[in-house]
Parts: sequence; C-alpha cells; structure tokens
Amino acid sequence: GALRGLARVKPGSAVIPLVNWPSDAPRAGEQPIQQVRVNLNLNSLGVAGAADARLFAPGAEPKTLPVQQESVTVPELELWAVLELRGK
Repeated sequence: GALRGLARVKPGSAVIPLVNWPSDAPRAGEQPIQQVRVNLNLNSLGVAGAADARLFAPGAEPKTLPVQQESVTVPELELWAVLELRGK
C-alpha cells in the first residue's frame, strides 16, 4: 500500500496524519501495512530533540513509540492513525 502523511506544526509540537491509501483507493485500509518506517526531519517539524512519538489509531489504546535516527516505526497501520511529536 501507499502511505500518505502531511504534517501540521506549531511551536514545540507536530502531528502527522498517516493514511493507508493504496493505488486502488476503494480498498483503502483493507490491507494493513506492517512495520511502517516514517522518516522525520525533527528540526523542520519544530520538535528537535523529540525522543518519542505518540500513536493514536481508531479503536486502539495510544502507543508511545521511540524516535530513532530521526524515524519512527509504526507496528501496524490499518486505515489511518496520527503521530504526535513534542520537542524538548
């Protein structure tokens, strides 16, 4: 599947909506994506020094995911989720 995301930022925090949107759009979210690596530019997002991200997905408890080498790995993405980052 194809992953789409567009960050929204304000000083010290950023949210990135993630959408599992395959090329055959009517099937969006039918095939969850596993181990999705999201590359981040923490300085550009205004969250320099962020050590973790919170993942919010429908029907699931929020998860805290580590930021490693300016990326976050989302264990599974069904139709959509939101990553939240906060700077130090």
